[in-house]
Amino acid sequence: MFHDGCTAGPLRDWLNGMIGQCCMAHDYALDSGFDLGAFWQANVALADCAAQASPLLALCVFLAVCSPVGVVLYRFGPKRK
Repeated sequence: MFHDGCTAGPLRDWLNGMIGQCCMAHDYALDSGFDLGAFWQANVALADCAAQASPLLALCVFLAVCSPVGVVLYRFGPKRK
């Protein structure tokens, strides 16, 4: 898996500046392959970490990574190559 921190299109630099360490930990937590339990735990840990910077940001990040788009990107996205 490719590790690049927060992958959020035009918000990438801004997010990496605020919660980059959270996103890197999330990337590494998802290295094990496609397991929905690990996916859920990694997403909760990402939100907990992001909440240290901003509770609202944590909620937005959590909803994004748990959305259908987040699941598809986790399973088939550019980090898997």
